[in-house]
Amino acid sequence: MACRLIEALQTRIPRSSYVPILVLTADADPRTRQRALSMGANDFVAKPCNQTELVLRVGNLLETRLLYVQIHGRNQSLEEQVRQRTSALDQAQTEIIECLEKVAGYRDDETGQHAQRVGLLAAFDRASHGFFPKTRPQSIQAAATLHDIGKIGIPDRILLSRAR
Repeated sequence: MACRLIEALQTRIPRSSYVPILVLTADADPRTRQRALSMGANDFVAKPCNQTELVLRVGNLLETRLLYVQIHGRNQSLEEQVRQRTSALDQAQTEIIECLEKVAGYRDDETGQHAQRVGLLAAFDRASHGFFPKTRPQSIQAAATLHDIGKIGIPDRILLSRAR
């Protein structure tokens, strides 16, 4: 009987919620005890039982449940912090790339749009060939716009000289 009840509880209660199960039964057969514990019961008490011991065991299970809930809440809080910080890092990275694009744009061709065109074409090319998931073309586009960043360190007399 206890094993059927454990099965029914496990199908209705998500594992992630952690609800401890204590089996209190008059069936003292060791096989019943082993089966209940192997099926997910957290504790097993045979009748007749000591009332003080039963209260202590229930208290221990409730404390374990409380600690689980606290840890689960803390984990969710930490996951949210990671999401927020990742978003802040992504934004900072985007700002840095945009600043570098502007600096590189001063050394660009006459239209100043060469880097942007290269970025768009690279992202389109990679996405159209299915090389990256939908979120990656922006990264490719941003990286490709910096392909001429090395021009920053080349003096104008060399960069702007006409080949003979």
